[in-house]
Amino acid sequence: MSVHATGVAQHLTISGNKLTLQKVFNAIENQTGYVVLANKGLFSGDKTFSLSVSNMPLKDFLDQLSKEQSLKYIIQDKTIVMSRKPAPAFNVTTIIAEIPVEFSFSGQLLDGTDNQPIPGVTIRVKNTGKGTTSDASGRFQLSELAEDAVLIISSIGYKAVEIPVQQLVSLKAGGPVTVDGTKILKPDAGSIILYLPRNTNELDESVIVAYGTTTQRFNTGSVASVKAEDIERQPVSNVLEALQGNVPGLFITRSNGNPGSQMHISIRQQQSIPMPGSEKSMPLFVIDGVPFVETPFASAGASGNIDPMNSINPTDIASVSILKDADATAIYGSRGANGVILITTKKGNASKPHFDFNIYTGGGKVTRYLPMLNLSEYLALRRTAFANDNVTPDFSNAPDLTVWDTTKSRDFLKDYIGGTSNQTEVTGAFSGGSEYLHYRFSNTFRRESTVFPGDWGYKRYSSHLRIDNTSRNGKFALGVSAMYTKESNNQVSSDLTRYVYILPPNYPVHNENGGLNWTGGFTNPESFLLQSASFKSDNLLANANLRYTILPGLDAKISLGYNKIAQTNETRLPKSSLDPSSGTGESAATYRSNYIESYIVEPQLTYNRPLGSGRLSVLVGGTWQQSNFVEPYFVRATGFSNDRLMSSWTAASTITFKSSSFREYKYVSGFGRINYVLKDRYLFNLTGRRDGSSRFGPNRQFGSFGSVGAGWIFSSEQWAEAALPWLSFGKVRASYGTTGNDQIPDYGYLASYGNFFYQYGSAGIYPLRSANPDYGWEANRKLDIALETGFLDDQIFLSASWFSSRTDNQLVTAPLSSQSGFSSFTGNLPALLQSSGWELDVKTKNISRKRFSWSSAFNITIPRNKLISFPGLEKTAYAYVFIEGQPINNYNGYHYTGLKDGIATVEDLNKDGKFTQGLLQTANGDYQIISASIPDFYGGFSNSLKLGRFQLDVLLQFVKQMKSSVRSAVGMQPGGLSNQDDRIVADGFRPSVLSGSEASYAYKNYYLLSDGNYSDASFIRLKNLNLSYQLPSSWTESIRLKSAGAFIRAQNLFTITSYLGFDPETGGAVLPPLRQIIAGIHCSL
Repeated sequence: MSVHATGVAQHLTISGNKLTLQKVFNAIENQTGYVVLANKGLFSGDKTFSLSVSNMPLKDFLDQLSKEQSLKYIIQDKTIVMSRKPAPAFNVTTIIAEIPVEFSFSGQLLDGTDNQPIPGVTIRVKNTGKGTTSDASGRFQLSELAEDAVLIISSIGYKAVEIPVQQLVSLKAGGPVTVDGTKILKPDAGSIILYLPRNTNELDESVIVAYGTTTQRFNTGSVASVKAEDIERQPVSNVLEALQGNVPGLFITRSNGNPGSQMHISIRQQQSIPMPGSEKSMPLFVIDGVPFVETPFASAGASGNIDPMNSINPTDIASVSILKDADATAIYGSRGANGVILITTKKGNASKPHFDFNIYTGGGKVTRYLPMLNLSEYLALRRTAFANDNVTPDFSNAPDLTVWDTTKSRDFLKDYIGGTSNQTEVTGAFSGGSEYLHYRFSNTFRRESTVFPGDWGYKRYSSHLRIDNTSRNGKFALGVSAMYTKESNNQVSSDLTRYVYILPPNYPVHNENGGLNWTGGFTNPESFLLQSASFKSDNLLANANLRYTILPGLDAKISLGYNKIAQTNETRLPKSSLDPSSGTGESAATYRSNYIESYIVEPQLTYNRPLGSGRLSVLVGGTWQQSNFVEPYFVRATGFSNDRLMSSWTAASTITFKSSSFREYKYVSGFGRINYVLKDRYLFNLTGRRDGSSRFGPNRQFGSFGSVGAGWIFSSEQWAEAALPWLSFGKVRASYGTTGNDQIPDYGYLASYGNFFYQYGSAGIYPLRSANPDYGWEANRKLDIALETGFLDDQIFLSASWFSSRTDNQLVTAPLSSQSGFSSFTGNLPALLQSSGWELDVKTKNISRKRFSWSSAFNITIPRNKLISFPGLEKTAYAYVFIEGQPINNYNGYHYTGLKDGIATVEDLNKDGKFTQGLLQTANGDYQIISASIPDFYGGFSNSLKLGRFQLDVLLQFVKQMKSSVRSAVGMQPGGLSNQDDRIVADGFRPSVLSGSEASYAYKNYYLLSDGNYSDASFIRLKNLNLSYQLPSSWTESIRLKSAGAFIRAQNLFTITSYLGFDPETGGAVLPPLRQIIAGIHCSL
């Protein structure tokens, strides 16, 4: 046979002497892009025929083929359905009368929206144990069906279909018909094609969970999901920032407002006794099946620790699932102790090739400056302080009063952090596919500057490729994805915020000869602008998934993953930026390189089939993972002959320190899950896992974990339907399970040694840690109970959850007596800690009209934690900080009782006539618990309004919490050589210039360590605003565009708070989150 395609005109050229229908149908698909569907009966036998056509229109060819081969066809969208010509038509009554008692037929299930095959659909014969599932091509086969059989067809994300077999048989072969909202096509008497409608109810939308998918309706665990459209509305570089306020139980804060800065994440405030060198409360991150290390291991000057998640492009993300309870996380074993965040990237679908383009640009500014004393207020405070202490101001103790110009002032905050952070992001994505092949290839470039003076900023280039392919018989499927990101973050060597806000208003940054001014003991902010901290990162994350269908419903899978994050950072302090009177005055630099390389292999077997009146799903699998943490070099050098030679340490005269390191982590496990849904209302889920970790000694490496979950959809009961007609959905669910925790340093069970480095070439070693091969897994037991209800056809949906997590056998680094030769040891302590709380999630559809709709969502989380018990607490170093029955990680301090003659006073709680640090209950000191470190409650409130082609989305975030005020960062008494916030005078403190005066001592050692220095850091923030407009299709078609639109987006528009500081989220003296406003366009062609 020879074939020839003539392009998009859909003409065919086919010739051959021994052709079969299968070869001809393949040629049609290859030349025209149409999908040909046919019953397998057409291909029975070895009948061949001759055919010769040249450049014949598709319809003419189909007419000729049908006439010569006794066929008939139907064209529906891009699908051609072929079948044998039927026998002479009979009326419906005759057909029904001739239905055999038992019969068989085959079928195919397609998506009603895009005509794509739907694999894994359950086809169950009602009130029997008979049934099957569709293969990867959506095909299924049923035999020996009774005359009165009724088929129930259900799948995640689609409306359930219940249809009598008699009704299917009575349909005439030919064009499509609609039965109860479902389009059905019958090519011939023995087969059907059903186009399943997607379920628009959020309860039935697909939710990604561990090693699979489910729906909120049938889920027995606590899982929250955030979609791509919710992420894309926020102009952020880190997807974690887009999750703030959107998910109950997920609390995220930024460390500062600089690009790339670290995000602090907690799921349900999971608490564990802290351990230096580890992130024991960090959730597990999984991207397309590959674990991702979220713990920062590099920094970049003003940005501080760089968040690895910043290397994941938010525009490539399709969804984020947050797994919270044991039912959802236990299958991840020890890695899921603190919750799991699953990130799934976008993929192509069956469509014509198209290109999506998105670009936006805008800027960000600091919106909340800390009000400081102006020049006259500051000078008056200083002069009062000198008078109070009977001290005469001079050059040494008061350059601000005797040397600097007392008539000129500067607003240092606006001068040094008041700039505009410009940002631009451009994304292009090419995608498309056919029934068997889907592809998507995207590229994004982002550039973001800073608010500091100078050419500082962040750049990121990211590329993402995903290909999914399924064989024509549906038995074999292959999916591959690769994501590459290249980052560059060039920052000021330190956050200027902490240095400039304490400068006296008349501080001169330059002296008379134009050089930097170093008088007064301040760090000149201009010196930081001469220094630099550069960070570069390369991140490659790749994944391959292979699936083979052994038998209908039985699939073998294997997932292969690889991730490598390589980071380098350099800090340069040129001689021109250093105070010549301090230290050596020599130029200095630091050079560091790190990378993490991870491999993972996960084979799996899945089995899905109807069982009785329900659906059974079984999963068994295993995990092998290895991660290498490598630091090729860490070098500190000084004494460069020229500042321009600081790009390499070889130009330094002295190497003051150098090191390299290597750590290896290995993890192996086996896991399983059994899920059963009975009568679509009784839900059961059982998981188990056996983990092995290299972070424990030879005899303690393995641990077993598991969970059980159950749910009851009581709204499906007949009594509920009759008694509660206004209740459209009602479910109670509960789960209980255990997980472990191995988030501790590697090799902690071994004795280890460190080395001294001498610049003259010699070296030595010394013991670092004592061995303890007997410490074991930290155990975590979780209980979750929830009620989920929908009212008025799910126009109002409410979910309320109570959760409790108890952790014992705590892995800690406990202090040791110096007589042992070691400062601490790693081991288990019998402390039982409980984290519990409530979550409430409400979603409403307020108005649903053709041209106007309004929906809202509200969530709130109320977390609590406390130390339940700690046998032998009084014999440990923790006796000074922990109290049984109270939270851990509290803010402790004196109780402030006010001022006496302007001098701060605190309460003598232990009544011993002295003021001593330490808790009253444990150390017999004068400290009390001021506040828990976790918030009292937090949440978000969002609204989405659509009017015609306009859409407005608004998100409010709120937090109730306490934090120490910015005065802790100042550390200088009122009246000292330092500016203060504008409330300091009204508060009535006695100004003093002497650090040893009674007023100064009381301020620094009593007030700053008391609850008087703590401020209400609660806030309500307009987190996000998105206004978009979609152009009419008539406009876009006229300029040959598939779609187009424009948008304006804003982040952190305003914050309502009474916090004494820059920002209640970040606290302290760091750059606050910026208000960002951008505008952009998107189009598809």
